Amino acid sequence: DSILFVGLVGTGVLCGMAVFKRDVVYGVLAALTGIVLQSLSLKFDAEGDTLRVLSAVLDTNFWLSTHVVMITIGYATSIITAMVAHAALIHRVVHPHAATRHASLYRTTNTLSFGAMFTTALGTILGGIWADQSWGRFWGWDPKENGALLIVLWLIWVLHGRIGGFLHETSTLALLAALNVVVALSWFGVN
Repeated sequence: DSILFVGLVGTGVLCGMAVFKRDVVYGVLAALTGIVLQSLSLKFDAEGDTLRVLSAVLDTNFWLSTHVVMITIGYATSIITAMVAHAALIHRVVHPHAATRHASLYRTTNTLSFGAMFTTALGTILGGIWADQSWGRFWGWDPKENGALLIVLWLIWVLHGRIGGFLHETSTLALLAALNVVVALSWFGVN
């Protein structure tokens, strides 16, 4: 279900960006994001549910809805950021003299990376509050908690390097493109 939701949010935002910015690149990214995530969801659906039934220890619907929705929006925003970073890197190779377009894509990745960091950090904090109310502790070094924290730390590291002048445009874009790997590790790897 989370793959479908992230795919819906990701393609919806990218389609909105295509209309708002009047740029076909975002439409292509929306299609690619949708195809990849929906193919992934079909793969998981075909395999069936491989997780055993667990007893619910976090049993409040309020925190379930707020934390899970926010963290999956954080995943979607991170995937969007990485996809735009990939497009920016490819565009630099294919059209090396289009400085205005390079600058536009770079600014967009910077804006998206702040949004990804905010939504993922907020989702992680909401998960900590949920754990505190259910288990009596805010942080327990649970693998899913660590995975969500990994995304936040990756984004903080990249943004700090960019703002501090330690990372140039190409290295910033490369690290933001690698954000897809970090999200995949957090989302699927810890399971």
